[in-house]
Amino acid sequence: MIEQTIAILASGLFLLSNYANVTVVAQQRSHTLEGTVVEVTGGARWLGIVILANGRRYVVETADGNDPKRDPKIIGGQVEVVGTHVRVFYTSMSPSGIVAEPVLNVTKIIKLSGSNSLSPIGTKLPQPNSDWNSFFAALRTAVNKRDRASLKNLMTKDFAYDCCDSFDGNHDGDTRDDAFRNWDDRRVRGWAALERVLVAGAVPVSGWLINPSNSLPRRVSPPQAVRGSSYSNWIAEFELRNGRWFFVSFQMPESD
Repeated sequence: MIEQTIAILASGLFLLSNYANVTVVAQQRSHTLEGTVVEVTGGARWLGIVILANGRRYVVETADGNDPKRDPKIIGGQVEVVGTHVRVFYTSMSPSGIVAEPVLNVTKIIKLSGSNSLSPIGTKLPQPNSDWNSFFAALRTAVNKRDRASLKNLMTKDFAYDCCDSFDGNHDGDTRDDAFRNWDDRRVRGWAALERVLVAGAVPVSGWLINPSNSLPRRVSPPQAVRGSSYSNWIAEFELRNGRWFFVSFQMPESD
């Protein structure tokens, strides 16, 4: 009798232990993210939102016409509203064959703020970088604070930091981190040089800096860089791509 009791207790403890382990694993697989709804998207059988969080865009499906059981629990009201601030709970992230942004597999969405007027599919929040003054102010702030995360969001992935060889050290197709490492070099002192250049302001590209093969709107800093090919100091260049201003290069002209 005692042996049976001990066996039952041991079995119960084993089950409790397994339950605790499963609970811990489930908790580890649950993630949260806060962001702003920048676009309402969808198709014939689904509805979703695109949120901007920490400088990245994510797709969140809010209604699945094929399988409503997969719909996330939504708390606080309508979330398909551009400008709404939300907190999402998701278990995993996966690429999408339809859109460029990764898709979050969401279980719950909490609406933190925003109106309840549904935005039509295709509605987008105006890009903050489309205005030059706002972009340039954000750029200067990020540089002065050495805020690399914010600065990366203002730079292109193919950023040019060396006129002779903008080397992609880890071969990930992104040279922004390589530029930061270059600027960190005490011999280069790139951060200080960038601050000095940006203080002088920027002007539209003209003269010897015009590139006939590039028709995009472009600006450069400092203004004196456009005065002639004899200028041999640091030049920062900016381009308007798809309605957004980007920081595309910071380098010295190649010497003859």
